[in-house]
Amino acid sequence: TAFVFWTTPSQPNGVITGYHLVYSLYGNASNSINHAVTSDDNSFVITDLSVGVPYEVTVIAFNSEGRGLDNKPKAFFSRELVPTKSPENVMFNRSDTYVR
Repeated sequence: TAFVFWTTPSQPNGVITGYHLVYSLYGNASNSINHAVTSDDNSFVITDLSVGVPYEVTVIAFNSEGRGLDNKPKAFFSRELVPTKSPENVMFNRSDTYVR
């Protein structure tokens, strides 16, 4: 999971009607995934990412005239989450010898 946040452009050149959030595997923009986000939102949660894989994301504003300028994609790695369960079937064998 990745949480993406942004701010409205300081000079939006009209009324922003939404954003395109585009992400892909790093360096593989030809297979990107595009989400439309309303102008009321300034964040998006990307789910179903592969663990430990590099991705890149960009957010582009749009209005009634069309899509704004692309910004430079931001690279990120999806993180591995902590285990959700304890180890199971833990066993113990007693031994009267040990190693120092």
